[in-house]
Amino acid sequence: MYRPLFRQSTFEGRITIEGKDFTTTGDMMTIYAAESQGGIHMGNLHYLKSGEPLETLWHGLIWFDSAWENINLNLGRAGQTSDQNFYVVATARNQQEAYKVQARMSEQFGDGFAPRNNIE
Repeated sequence: MYRPLFRQSTFEGRITIEGKDFTTTGDMMTIYAAESQGGIHMGNLHYLKSGEPLETLWHGLIWFDSAWENINLNLGRAGQTSDQNFYVVATARNQQEAYKVQARMSEQFGDGFAPRNNIE
């Protein structure tokens, strides 16, 4: 995570999800922290097909705290409707913990945080 003093924070690297091959192949775009509220940051997440021309395969939103200890991903395949998206919540070990993490992050971030459904 790069946090310049007077500019937008960015993350360059790779976020992988066990069992989701699209997170380990191809490329991932830089994440820009587009909004920050209550210590929770939100940005766009894009997984791309390797090579030219650039093609988004999966996209969504990511919410994370400053320490990257609580992370919520809302991901969907390019071209599908949002009701087919899935959510991944880290560092939750089960669905009950995931709902608690989301509730805490939602309270801190406020309006605009992801709904609580389709958690994987």
